[in-house]
Amino acid sequence: MIIIIFAFIFGLAIIIFGAYMAYLGYTGNTEFSFFGQTLKSTNVGIAAIFLGAALIVLLFGRVLKTVDKTVIADKTNTTIVSQITNDKHKELKAISMRIILHLSEDLQKLNLNFGVLHVRDGKDEVSDSGPLLNNEINFHEIDRHGNIEAEITLSRQMGFQFKCFVDFKPYEYDLIKILLEDNKFQHISIGKGKSFRIWFILPEYDKYKTIDGILNNFYYPS
Repeated sequence: MIIIIFAFIFGLAIIIFGAYMAYLGYTGNTEFSFFGQTLKSTNVGIAAIFLGAALIVLLFGRVLKTVDKTVIADKTNTTIVSQITNDKHKELKAISMRIILHLSEDLQKLNLNFGVLHVRDGKDEVSDSGPLLNNEINFHEIDRHGNIEAEITLSRQMGFQFKCFVDFKPYEYDLIKILLEDNKFQHISIGKGKSFRIWFILPEYDKYKTIDGILNNFYYPS
């Protein structure tokens, strides 16, 4: 920028000096080529004006090219930053997974409250696994054929640990245990947690044992 400013001042000075010489009437046969332009003149002042003007025009041309390159570079950088931002947004965008249970007619008649515990995203021993959540999510009926559904929301596209449960009050544990077994649910137990709650494992999902020795289901995203 400093070089351009000084060159512009120098070119302007040549024009002014040429005009002054032209005014005084300095003469001399002059012929020269400058950036593809040829000039013949007997007036030294006119030649000086031509040189100064050519220098200024050249400077403006270089400045315009620099501006064009800067604008293109800014647009390119903006596009790249926008793409990175969009990719990051997609990565952080929440996704949902569905757990679906099919209940037998006997279980449907009891109107029990089924739920799923979203334990955590990922496995305990993996460094990028999520924090311990233990979020309770209720199942809701999706048709009249015994199908119920729970939706689990994840912050990343990764697997998660979960375990299903049913609150069996006011019924007896032994009765509900038998009905759950008839429904092909596995590893049925009361375990820890709220009273009148039975935990069970779904056979169609992978099993995973935590570092504390607790057996959960694990959902691998497709």
